[in-house]
Amino acid sequence: MSSATFSESSAGSIVNWSRVRAVMFPHWAMWVAPSVMLAACALIDLFSARISVSHLGYLVIFFWCPTAMVLMLWRYLRFETFDWFLHRLWGAMILFLWINYTTNTVALFCHMLFAQGYPLIDSQLLAADLTLGFHWNAYAHFMFDNYWPNLIFSNVYADLTMSVMMLTPIIALIRNDRIRVMEICFLMLGTAIVCVTISGIFPSFPTTATIPDGGILNAMETNGHHYLGRVIATINSLRDAPFVEIDPRTTEGIVTFPSFHCCMALIIMRCNRGLGLFSAVASAIGIAIILATPVYGGHYLSDLLGGSVATLFFIWVWDTYFAKRVSPVLPGTSLNAYDLPAFFKRFAFTTN
Repeated sequence: MSSATFSESSAGSIVNWSRVRAVMFPHWAMWVAPSVMLAACALIDLFSARISVSHLGYLVIFFWCPTAMVLMLWRYLRFETFDWFLHRLWGAMILFLWINYTTNTVALFCHMLFAQGYPLIDSQLLAADLTLGFHWNAYAHFMFDNYWPNLIFSNVYADLTMSVMMLTPIIALIRNDRIRVMEICFLMLGTAIVCVTISGIFPSFPTTATIPDGGILNAMETNGHHYLGRVIATINSLRDAPFVEIDPRTTEGIVTFPSFHCCMALIIMRCNRGLGLFSAVASAIGIAIILATPVYGGHYLSDLLGGSVATLFFIWVWDTYFAKRVSPVLPGTSLNAYDLPAFFKRFAFTTN
């Protein structure tokens, strides 16, 4: 069991604020930001006669937040009885709820913005790519016309991006590295909000709607790459339908510029640093995701550059303003609290 020590002034008050700060995991601001975005969605819905949210509306998304609050209250009441296992199990459950709450809110906000019908910027993105010397069709042919690149990069993009992204905070939890967990959540939240907002105000279609030649379209159809077709149909519906009904249960992110896949790839590379061999594997996966994104994500090279700038900006903000102000452990606990049992030590990752 772990023991918690608090100051006498905290112990004598009705509310133990040290415990409150501890159980607001990963941080209270991480819950406030998506809540503000959800409120913005409600305002857009309220003042738009063209947009409606169906199937229990915002309760489908907001459900995750009070569920997390119940778990936090349980942690607050049982703070001193948590051991190494309950600590990590509780952290994993809260992370699951926060990720679902945030991703569902961001996806809804994304659809709301695309439904506003702002002018498209496809021609500007294409012109920027040509200026940079990037020819999308030539790059796509390299991927689709060669068996191994197509096999590797299509599967990395489709199957490894989200799974490795979700594995990254879990590894930090296993290591009891609260700073790393908060860094991951901060970078995910910040880049997601920026990418969705810019993409909604300056919208574009996936490249496959405009520039692929017939050979690429046939290769995509043969390989069953229908995801981008669904994205294109969704964007058309949001922009052109006389009445838009958004179902929060099925909304998916449709970010185009900047590329959020590029952001996730850089976050994977950044937030798995210092973990020995796994860092090298994570970096290789991140690079593969970036290389796959133009073709299998239907992105311009400009989208990747935009995603890179957004991620580097939030890394700078984290390193400059937040990293040194975050407690490495739960407030009120010792540095050795919730340490893994000795028989797990052989599996522990190296630290920074």
